[in-house]
Amino acid sequence: MQQWDDVVHILLFQQGAGHLWTIPVECIFYAWLPLLAWGLSTLHKHYGCIAMMGCCLITIAIHQYYLPFWDTPNNSIVTLWYLPCFMCGSASALIHDRCTWMHRYADMIIFCLLGLILCFSPLLGHGWLPPSMTTLFSTYHLPLGLMWAIIIMCVLHGSGIATRLMCWRGIIYLGKWSYPIYLMHWIIYLKLVALYPNNLIAMIGAILCSMITGAVMHYALERPIERWRHHHFS
Repeated sequence: MQQWDDVVHILLFQQGAGHLWTIPVECIFYAWLPLLAWGLSTLHKHYGCIAMMGCCLITIAIHQYYLPFWDTPNNSIVTLWYLPCFMCGSASALIHDRCTWMHRYADMIIFCLLGLILCFSPLLGHGWLPPSMTTLFSTYHLPLGLMWAIIIMCVLHGSGIATRLMCWRGIIYLGKWSYPIYLMHWIIYLKLVALYPNNLIAMIGAILCSMITGAVMHYALERPIERWRHHHFS
């Protein structure tokens, strides 16, 4: 943010603010979510799971014909680019109770998908992928969204090592603190990297500082606000 106009544009969801470009994307989708949820749940209720999934697949196919995920502008705040990801999440919320068969293969599916995500991510991809591929990974929202939807459903129905890991108390606390961590981590990371470039200890310190900052913000700000909201609007 360089001038007051930037502040106005950010507040009106006309531009993103650094890594916080996802906030206007999500907030605009939440405005459309009741309509999408009503449409999918109506299809699911009256015509069945197959019809609902078929409608989602056709919609995503049409969307990809005009707006393929690999052409997604980097850090774009236009929600339409990410519609297939939101549809994957919404549809999986309606069908997950039919996916009890996943408990047999939950661990295998979870570890395979997590391994695939890590191998193609910039974190590990630099070692064996060409730079163009690691750059493109940041626009692969549709396959990533689909894989995470499957992982979440496997965790819901699994009972093996992966599910127990996801239910570990430390992971649960990280989940509670995740939003303030997301808000603050990039600022902390950039500051420490500027002070200590190419320093592994600084990177680890940035991660730990982000977690501590997220925890403090959760208990000092986020939880009191949520309590106030539930008290006055529930």
